[in-house]
Amino acid sequence: MSPTVVRGFTISPECTSAFLIAPLLACAGGMAIFRRRVSTARIYGAALISAALLFAANQTRVLMIAEFVRYWGVADGYPLAHRVLGSLLILAALVFTYMTFFLLTCRRPRHLPDSGN
Repeated sequence: MSPTVVRGFTISPECTSAFLIAPLLACAGGMAIFRRRVSTARIYGAALISAALLFAANQTRVLMIAEFVRYWGVADGYPLAHRVLGSLLILAALVFTYMTFFLLTCRRPRHLPDSGN
């Protein structure tokens, strides 16, 4: 049997980063509506940074899948890259991104000590 040659792959709508970013934006919108001590500029800035991180993680996942398929073929590379490593990458990215978002929005600014002059 000859090996399957992959010349490209189909990216379905489920592969988009929109499914990762939408809950983050909903959370940011809720925080902006019901904000108490956090400015909306800070919320929107944190949401923009976090959305960029999720987008970059998803692009890394797609690139990883393509490279695994290129090196190890569809039968071996795709299941490992898509199901196992891709899921772990996105899970780690989600945890890191949401922690970053909440740290950027919820932490209080540090006050610098007076120099005594």
